[in-house]
Amino acid sequence: MRVAALAGALLVAGTAFAGGAGLLPADGDLPGWRISEASRTFSGAELYGWIDGGADLFLEMGFESLLVQEYSDGARRLTVEASRMDDPMAALGVYLAKCGQETPSPSLAERHTVGRLQLLMVKGLYLVIATLDSSGARPAKALLAFAPFVAARIPPSPGPDVLSLLPAAGLIPNSARIVRGRTSLETVLVLCEGDPLGFAEGILAVAGRYRHPDGGEETLLLAVYPSAEAAAAALTALARQHDPTLTLVEEGPHRLLLRDRGGRFTTAAVAGSHLEVRAGRAAPPAP
Repeated sequence: MRVAALAGALLVAGTAFAGGAGLLPADGDLPGWRISEASRTFSGAELYGWIDGGADLFLEMGFESLLVQEYSDGARRLTVEASRMDDPMAALGVYLAKCGQETPSPSLAERHTVGRLQLLMVKGLYLVIATLDSSGARPAKALLAFAPFVAARIPPSPGPDVLSLLPAAGLIPNSARIVRGRTSLETVLVLCEGDPLGFAEGILAVAGRYRHPDGGEETLLLAVYPSAEAAAAALTALARQHDPTLTLVEEGPHRLLLRDRGGRFTTAAVAGSHLEVRAGRAAPPAP
């Protein structure tokens, strides 16, 4: 996928829906549930006032605003959080980082996961999280009552299928991630200090865990650059700014080999306009 096409698709998607009015149920929209508190909104860095320790991921991915509304059925309280992100990849990126092992319901078409007390759903520019304070009777039914209402009010904003960059063979389910900076990178692997890969300049990466026929596993990170020269420059920067827990074993113009303190190996190699990082193998791969 060419970077120019990717950027153009994101620009179109990012202008698809500008408001949140009517997004969440009002009193009487859903039988048995009533608004229990006034809604709250948070924009930009105000998000730290709501989720503090988890705000970094949202802001790094590309966060615009959060709408929070609380409901009650007389016995339980349900909190619905609708986060509007800068583009569909940002919404999907936060969802993938938070959803864990997905357990979807066949009654809801949008990508989601639903547990005993919480539902996460992603559609277009929005990540929606509904959380019950206690289970009561049939909690999943209560959560799933809200999701279709909200989903129907979010216009589709299809973004580029960046996860298709990851090879399908061997990919461990629920391991795919979108990486847009240090916070999301550190949830995937230990690699560098600072920003040698260029996330601050808008570089995108995707990652996943892979299982090999011999039983071994590794993490694959693919960073997308505008040219092979830009990818090679990132490789050179990584050689100088790799994490101090990694030892540089070999350095060439197109490939690095590093070893962690547990004796496992990480390679970084230029492949066209991509930088491919593979980490966690017990033996160094062949050049």
